[in-house]
Amino acid sequence: ASRGFRVASINHRDSTYSDKKALISTLVNRPLDTRFVAAQIGCDRYAIIGYSMGGYGALVAGGAALSEAALAIEPYGGEVLAMHRAPVADPKLHAIIPIGPWGRQRDLWDAGGLAGLRVPMLLMAGSADTVSGYDTGMRLIFEEAVSVKRHLLTFEGAGHNAAAPYPAPRESFTASPALDFLPAEHYADPIWDTVQLNGIAQHFAAAFLGLYLQDDCAMKPYLAPGFVGFKPGTAEGWKP
Repeated sequence: ASRGFRVASINHRDSTYSDKKALISTLVNRPLDTRFVAAQIGCDRYAIIGYSMGGYGALVAGGAALSEAALAIEPYGGEVLAMHRAPVADPKLHAIIPIGPWGRQRDLWDAGGLAGLRVPMLLMAGSADTVSGYDTGMRLIFEEAVSVKRHLLTFEGAGHNAAAPYPAPRESFTASPALDFLPAEHYADPIWDTVQLNGIAQHFAAAFLGLYLQDDCAMKPYLAPGFVGFKPGTAEGWKP
């Protein structure tokens, strides 16, 4: 918001700690939720930033068609997920930032479906992510989205929480009756300092959105391969 963007954070129904329902609800509704909220806000052009399942939703919203295999991931999935076999990207959607996007490692997309992506993408990933998979998931998303301008930011050694929110809220260190783990585990990384993770993530997100939403061509050098704009020793472990 400090950079001139109108920002909305969505409390997705059936997909929070306290009201978690079957996965199929998230798979069906996540792309629909973001499109609905964008319409309510009344944006002429907008972007989606999504973490994990939010990254899945951002890709589908951007036109990445689910595979035939995706229809069998949950009971009755074939009936309700068929709508995402040929998604049509909202013409007002101009960019997506999937962070740790979940799904390719489970073959929810194939190369043909990801080739249907229609908006520029900045994908952020941890190279040691065992939830969404790096080589078997996120790296494939980047390589197979051949129809759009795309960028990949990799945090070497980081897990699934690479670029997740920081600092962990105080409440996240208290056990939740709805979970069998501490909520803080959705923030921490065993290798990286989360403040450093997010400083780098915010840097590139600002450049990416500045270029594709605000048409600020001065942001291009920040997204070029081999960018070395950080001072020595301040961003070890990441690669563009």
